[in-house]
Amino acid sequence: VYVHTHTMMPSLWILAAQAGFYDRVLEYTRLAISASPADGRFWAYHASSVYLHGVWTQGSCPKDVEGGCYDAVVAAFVKSLELGVGSVEAGGVGQEMAGSLDVYGENDMSVGIKSALLSAECKYNLKRFN
Repeated sequence: VYVHTHTMMPSLWILAAQAGFYDRVLEYTRLAISASPADGRFWAYHASSVYLHGVWTQGSCPKDVEGGCYDAVVAAFVKSLELGVGSVEAGGVGQEMAGSLDVYGENDMSVGIKSALLSAECKYNLKRFN
């Protein structure tokens, strides 16, 4: 069961995201976090899928809209960090989901996801050290 839920499912989500099936990936990651809310990796995949879905449906994932797409992405990344996922792993999830498979390469989607992850790290560390 562990291999299926922690290796196969994320691999399928990555492939589906790279193929542009953002609505399906968002649905699947929501199901995964509802079934296993204590798995931080699922929250990282969910954060990335929320961002990709927002850009796909709205054309962007704006930072200046209170309670919008960007806030949901940051909140999911904060949850992932709280559950023990490291920022390097979470960043790798974002890059894979955005289709940027080169370690040194970036695309617009992966840069946007990394921006949200950096905001989440700031919020997480402020909460952790205050």
